[in-house]
Amino acid sequence: MMRALALAIFSALVSVQMVVVADDDAKDKPAANAYAILNKYCGKCHHEAHRGNKDYDVLSLKSLEKVTPSATVMKKFPEGKSYLVPKKPDQSLIWLRAGVKKDMPPRDPKPSDDELESLKKWVEEGARSQ
Repeated sequence: MMRALALAIFSALVSVQMVVVADDDAKDKPAANAYAILNKYCGKCHHEAHRGNKDYDVLSLKSLEKVTPSATVMKKFPEGKSYLVPKKPDQSLIWLRAGVKKDMPPRDPKPSDDELESLKKWVEEGARSQ
């Protein structure tokens, strides 16, 4: 009887642990998708490792949140507060340029609608790091 009870408790704990791990994996997926999209479509011009970009690095959350956009960019996008404003895609220049105006990247290939939706979801969910 004790052995059956111990086995039942062990099975329940393993099941709970597996659900928690699955939930953590699901939470990290928007971040992984967003980083892959940013690297694929933005990294060639806006990633320090590729071009020595001194303005900002699209794969650095600190950089995206803290860098002040240029006056020219702000004139075109007065609603943009920064390149990335977690939970506020309509104030994030990354979303405004790629998903709304669709002027970034300036040349093909461009992100698909599904990729843009993933990027927007990532910003809406707080733009967590990987």
